[in-house]
Amino acid sequence: MSNAAEIPLLVRDYFWKPKWKKEALGTLKGGQKFLNYKRDLLEQDRVDEISSRIKDLKEVIRKRDQDGVKEACKQLQGTCEHSLKSYRPPDALADNLEVFFVAIAVALGIRAYYVQPFRIPTGSMQPTLNGIIGNSIEDPDWKKPNILKQGFEKLTEGRTYVKAIAPADTEIIDVREKRWFWFFTKTDVFFANGQKIRLNGSPNAVINGLGMGKKLNFYSNDGENYGFVAGGNRRFPVKKGRVLAQGWVDTGDLVLVDKFSYHFRTPKRGEVFVFETRGIERIVSEARMNDQNRGSHYIKRLVGVPGDSLQVQAPSLFINGKLASEPGMKRVMSLENGYQGYFNAPEIVSRTQKRPQGYRTALNTPTSKIELAKGNGKDQYFAMGDNSANSSDSRYWGPVDEYLLVGPGLFTLWPIENFGFIR
Repeated sequence: MSNAAEIPLLVRDYFWKPKWKKEALGTLKGGQKFLNYKRDLLEQDRVDEISSRIKDLKEVIRKRDQDGVKEACKQLQGTCEHSLKSYRPPDALADNLEVFFVAIAVALGIRAYYVQPFRIPTGSMQPTLNGIIGNSIEDPDWKKPNILKQGFEKLTEGRTYVKAIAPADTEIIDVREKRWFWFFTKTDVFFANGQKIRLNGSPNAVINGLGMGKKLNFYSNDGENYGFVAGGNRRFPVKKGRVLAQGWVDTGDLVLVDKFSYHFRTPKRGEVFVFETRGIERIVSEARMNDQNRGSHYIKRLVGVPGDSLQVQAPSLFINGKLASEPGMKRVMSLENGYQGYFNAPEIVSRTQKRPQGYRTALNTPTSKIELAKGNGKDQYFAMGDNSANSSDSRYWGPVDEYLLVGPGLFTLWPIENFGFIR
């Protein structure tokens, strides 16, 4: 191994060196990798010989002896090649592929155990976090801005402009969501004549936000498959050239979720957190009844921890009989900067969806309370959106069991205007 004095020299030589030094350092790196990777397959005398050749090469590199370097490289390569019968020096492609796959393995490991990107799909956490939101423009003569403005707003605000026009005299027969990784959410609109158009934004943003549903007299039920399609017998006629939807769509914030902390600390009341939904029966049941594929993770604010008693008296949230004092919840109750306070959940949640049999909402009146279980492996947490009036949360589908917790929201990566730590 190099001593402390050798390291600066080798680093300097790597970046400011003639060709012979670059080749020598490449050979040195290859010999060291061979020794590290194959040590368990080598006889001890071979290990000692390769180590000696590496030491000799380092010495002549230090002395800048070009002839000595050439000979030392030859000796090191020969020793490695004859140490194992099946050994063949890796070519440049193999070496680069190795680096590539190691990088992928590291990235996947970080994503699985430490931090994971997460796209905010809806507006339930506004204004703390922004979901995919559509805003319609009714002017029939409206045109998209120039390409420079579109590019700037895409970078800074995550904004995309949309103008959808019917391609023919036909019928809309299907509307479906298309997701690519964490970064892109699109809406595919299918027509009876076999044509399809793809729009930026989620179906909910396109249909509700851009006014497509209002124009055609249907509405989103906030899933990937829509009621008017799932029934199979409703189609919506359109005329060629008709504007179906126009305006702009702001993409959902891209955030990093800390998957590490909850292994070493208990979740804190007031923090934004992410949890699995596959174990929440009411969410799963609704998705099944409406022929939808709900997202597997939700992000909300953790307003109640095991043992808490919760009560909502709009716009306030009371915890164990006292007004919530955590900074995040105080902002929601302030009724400032876009926050609207907390609301009771109505008994009838939606006119467009059937609820599982026996369904009841929690905190549906100013006097109703909910007690969260604690102990015996049954700890429960209560999740609510900061946009309480427009949030599907624990008021509707119940508390979140501890085993479903993923971790706290850590950082907003994009768009640039929202860059920073999540509070």
